[in-house]
Amino acid sequence: MIRRDILWKIRASLWLKEIILVTGPRSVGKTTLLTVLKNELKHDWKDIIFLSLDDEKDLWNFRSALWFTGYITGIIGRKPCTIIIDNIEHQKDVAHILREIYDTDLPYKFILGSTSDKWLIGGLNEILGPRMKTFELKTCSFKEFLQYKTGYYEPGALINFFKNHASPIQDYLLEFMAFGGYPDIIMEDSHDKKRELIKQIYKKHIEKDVSHGLAVRRTDAYKQVNAILANNIQHPLTYKHIALEANITFPTLKQYIQIGEATYITNILSPISSGDNTNEITKSPLVYFADTGLRNYLIHTFWDIHRAQNEFPLFKNTIANILLDFGKKNEKELHFWKTKQGAEVDFVLAGKNNTAPLPIEISQHARTNGDITRSMRWFIDRYNPPLAWVITPKYEWTITVNKTLVRFMPYWYLFLLDN
Repeated sequence: MIRRDILWKIRASLWLKEIILVTGPRSVGKTTLLTVLKNELKHDWKDIIFLSLDDEKDLWNFRSALWFTGYITGIIGRKPCTIIIDNIEHQKDVAHILREIYDTDLPYKFILGSTSDKWLIGGLNEILGPRMKTFELKTCSFKEFLQYKTGYYEPGALINFFKNHASPIQDYLLEFMAFGGYPDIIMEDSHDKKRELIKQIYKKHIEKDVSHGLAVRRTDAYKQVNAILANNIQHPLTYKHIALEANITFPTLKQYIQIGEATYITNILSPISSGDNTNEITKSPLVYFADTGLRNYLIHTFWDIHRAQNEFPLFKNTIANILLDFGKKNEKELHFWKTKQGAEVDFVLAGKNNTAPLPIEISQHARTNGDITRSMRWFIDRYNPPLAWVITPKYEWTITVNKTLVRFMPYWYLFLLDN
């Protein structure tokens, strides 16, 4: 089994009263994680009740707060108990039921699992508010992938592996970029079976999330939009051209793109601008995929990633996913910067209202002279950030440009941001 970093954070919240919600896309291991928690709590001699609302009997018993409270007290009484409920998306009134039970101060700890879109989670947060703590379980990170493949789980051992095994790491990275981070796919050795698993994951997404859950009728057009987006990672999107190519209206295109974001398929990055510079691009966002394996499946390019024109965009996509998670933990949003003259910085992490921007440039080449690109220099001149990052293949050093500390670092540093 693959060790998930989020498990340690959930364990730290087990002894708090707040409801724990574990959410995320399909097939990322939520039920497996809940089962691990159940077994650990049983090992500690805790009373556990495990339910899944995709089971008709369990769903029936969870039809109201009054009925469910009677059902639980009939089993365990009013003594402390942990109640784990998976697949809560099958009960549309789950938030009101849980709020009513929570406010009775019964000694029950709730741990929930849900394959939901971000709109549903937003609704749960609005109703439950501070009563609930949410943990997002996504596809595996490259660090989790590498820990599983190498057996190096301690941060020090993993750092030494990065420093001393450049060639194997490159092979692992190519595999990760080709097939992505879904746990079942990582644990499968056969490339043909990996492709079949990705196909089934996307099929479930279309059938259960898009067609049934969100009532999208033209799933063929939705799939076509995703394929067009998959062919355009790291390139500014022109919605008018995409709508024409997919033969759909502009509002429908925007709806499909919002669905892709809400269901953990894509991430849309908007450009950052100072607001008073007419040379900066303020529209035309970028798209990156939450899982590169799924992106490759959509355009049938599993075996083409070794070509330079395919490998670097996928590498940037992998970095984008790391920075998105890092930004979320630090209350920052991920953007990019581009001018009409063609100057561009790959990524910019910024706080609310674009405060304290951190420009990040991804370099394909060694660049041992400690110099920065003209684009990065223009950004520094414009925004005066305290810090800038340049991600390199393997070199590390720092320079100062104006008052900005520019830190050059090997790409693998980003995979260990939590450490």
